[in-house]
Amino acid sequence: MILKRIFVITLSLHFLTAMAFAQAQEPMQDASAQVSSEEFVRLAWEASSQGNLERLKELAEQCLKLYGEAAKAQQTQLVGFPERGKEKDYQALNDVATVLFIKAEALMNYGKTEEAIALFQQIIAEYSWSQAWDPRGWYWSVKDKSQASVDVMTGKVEEPDEGEAPVRLKTLPHLQTPGTQKIVDYTQFGDFSNVGTPEYKYHISNPRGLADAVGEGIYPNTAAVLKDPAYKKAQEEGRLEGSHWDFVRSDDLEAAFFKWATSSEPWGVKLFYIGMIFEKAQMYTEAIKAYHALVVHFPNAVAWTYWQTPWYPAQAAISKIKHIVRTHPELNLRAKWMKIQIRKGFDNDVRNDVVITFPGLIREKTAVDRVTERMGLDTKKVKLGKVKKQVGQGKVQLIKYENDHWQMFVDGKPFVIRGITYAPTKIGQSPDKGTLVSWMHQDSNNNGRIDGPYDSWVDKNKNNQQDADEPIVGDFQLMKDLGVNTLREYHQPFKPSKELLREMHQKYGFYVIMGDFLGKYTLGSGATWFEGTNYENPEHQKNMMESVRNMVMEFKDEPYILLWLLGNENNYGVASNADQKPEAYFKFLNEVAKMIKSIDPDHPVAVCNGDTLYLDLFGKFSPDVDIYAANVYRGDYGFGPFWEQIADAIGRPAFVSEYGAPAYAKHLTAEEQEEAQAAYHRGNWSDVEVNKAGNAEGAGNALGAVVFEWTDEWWKNYEPFNHDRKSDAIGPFAGGYYYEEWFGITSQGNGTHSPFLRQLRKSYELYRDEMWKPYREN
Repeated sequence: MILKRIFVITLSLHFLTAMAFAQAQEPMQDASAQVSSEEFVRLAWEASSQGNLERLKELAEQCLKLYGEAAKAQQTQLVGFPERGKEKDYQALNDVATVLFIKAEALMNYGKTEEAIALFQQIIAEYSWSQAWDPRGWYWSVKDKSQASVDVMTGKVEEPDEGEAPVRLKTLPHLQTPGTQKIVDYTQFGDFSNVGTPEYKYHISNPRGLADAVGEGIYPNTAAVLKDPAYKKAQEEGRLEGSHWDFVRSDDLEAAFFKWATSSEPWGVKLFYIGMIFEKAQMYTEAIKAYHALVVHFPNAVAWTYWQTPWYPAQAAISKIKHIVRTHPELNLRAKWMKIQIRKGFDNDVRNDVVITFPGLIREKTAVDRVTERMGLDTKKVKLGKVKKQVGQGKVQLIKYENDHWQMFVDGKPFVIRGITYAPTKIGQSPDKGTLVSWMHQDSNNNGRIDGPYDSWVDKNKNNQQDADEPIVGDFQLMKDLGVNTLREYHQPFKPSKELLREMHQKYGFYVIMGDFLGKYTLGSGATWFEGTNYENPEHQKNMMESVRNMVMEFKDEPYILLWLLGNENNYGVASNADQKPEAYFKFLNEVAKMIKSIDPDHPVAVCNGDTLYLDLFGKFSPDVDIYAANVYRGDYGFGPFWEQIADAIGRPAFVSEYGAPAYAKHLTAEEQEEAQAAYHRGNWSDVEVNKAGNAEGAGNALGAVVFEWTDEWWKNYEPFNHDRKSDAIGPFAGGYYYEEWFGITSQGNGTHSPFLRQLRKSYELYRDEMWKPYREN
């Protein structure tokens, strides 16, 4: 996903730019100079951050004079937002609207309400298809943000959901020719050659037999769908109109199946989405057949994500198969020996990929399997063997065993990270507005206790009132009841309260992953936003070293420190050149790690990357970093080959530093939204469990994971008083988008009792009552 977070939370575009422009000291441009439309945007943000309204008015006037006509001409060419990748074809439109938006926002902040509303309404009327670029990796609608500002100034409140989604047509695929085999034995219909090599191939010798075995819609059965009467009926009813992509979230699963089975997408992509449709319909054996057909026939398939990064459907299909088999024991199936390795696959250049394929097999459990299960003999565990390597001599240690599995130990006992990203932001506070207060120092009711940790209460009946049977509990206690043992925090830009963290550790037993952004968003480097952190710049390196040194010296002797975390998806860039100069970044990262160990040899050092981009370079140039951590958002089936890739490429332990899903999707009821979020968390944490040390089915290197996040934060999509139901970024979630204001496993209700009210979601209950319960009991 990507992205994005600072103070352990997502930074918005406006905060990032404001922070950056405040550093800029460039002279004003001469009015007569020809300035690009992009430069006008940059200068406008700069003037805004400096509070220079007159300069903003001047820039807006100049921008309109030079680019106004072109902007309006581009607006007339559109009847909707441009296709993904075509946004820059409408640069004048985007930049003029953005400059006017910045001016209108400044007018609003100066209390010039009438002028601000008039300018926002002009943007809405004249530049409705304009978009502004967000450095986190997407465009946002200038019209939508303008309307949100108008709503705030006019007192309009977004109507809450009533808990009911629109009426939907719900159908299931009814296959005329469902296939003659429950699970396909591919050896009956062809031959595998060069398994485990780049020259892998499956040769079909009996195409008719294989087509009959897999059933309609699954390769190579490409014709049966067209003969299905239900397909013809769906056509006549108009249920197949539109793009096949419009059917990805549809509840008309019969139509979705027909639409995808007859789409023009490559089979490597088509089979994955057919499998998803079957899975959603709870037709699990059909889903497995579709996913396995993808692995067998199209292991080299490549598609491209919304972020223009390569995605390998066959790898995801293997993870899907394992997830279904693991979560549905009633299928009585076992999946073995499936693996697809993409050598040189940790960059965005697919031309150098080398694909190694092990298609594996899926079979029904034998009588021996069933007897073993009834006898309670756990065949999924493996012996760890003797200690092969130990990292650290103090309270926190990493142990590598003879079988290459890893474990973390704290005070001599195995420790699995069950972390939470904790940022209980009060409704109305926002870094965009400069009103954000550190949760460690916030005491809104002036009772001498910090709000979130000690004064929150659970709204059990969700009536947004504190009833007599709803006493004050505090988030720390709620998290302890949940099974949390770790918080992820950064020592910048707010200084952590050592006293609060000591008390937290003493009373509740929580540890802290303490981080430094290492130049991400220019934090710690001393660079300006536009300059960006340069990992080859000696001055920037010096400043970052000093920042990390100060952190370690400040906290190394604190009893709650678990480990040090460096960066936050720096490999994605954003005000740094780590994405363009990854080798330089990872070399510098290694120097920082060595410096930390010279001061504090008792706590491990981890990097926080975005997924596995440049994993191979990290392994080569950062040998002194003990742990690979990453923010990973791949889907409800878990983290895919993440653990396996780390084991194969670098052989080090790992944890997921951020994962989660929004509890919102436009097409679902309120209850279904919570269920979808909980299903995502179930799939992800189950994947952690499978890949812990001692498990035969996994990589054995998982140290745990950190949930994102504790409670909803309302500021992330611009207006901090609105619980926004809009999103500009596509994501692998039930609703198809990153609804960033809905990631909490608890909510703040309707916001009237923020920051104290907590409504517990099904995800919270899942961890408390099931997923993390065994850890509490032990």
